[in-house]
Amino acid sequence: PEFTFQPGQTVLDVLLGSGLVPSRSEGRRMIGQNGVRLDGVTLTKPDLPFSGSGVLQVGKRRFMRVHEQKG
Repeated sequence: PEFTFQPGQTVLDVLLGSGLVPSRSEGRRMIGQNGVRLDGVTLTKPDLPFSGSGVLQVGKRRFMRVHEQKG
């Protein structure tokens, strides 16, 4: 599956908008437990602006290809 995010969205916004986590608190918990990766690099701060495209992984089995909206 793919998800297109808006420029300026945070890591938590992308997780929630893509449906990879059901709530903001669950997203924070997964980030706190080092369970969120973008192309193999662990994301550790939920409030940083999301940058880059690639494969977003939450836990062991949830994956989604993400890319920034152009224009």
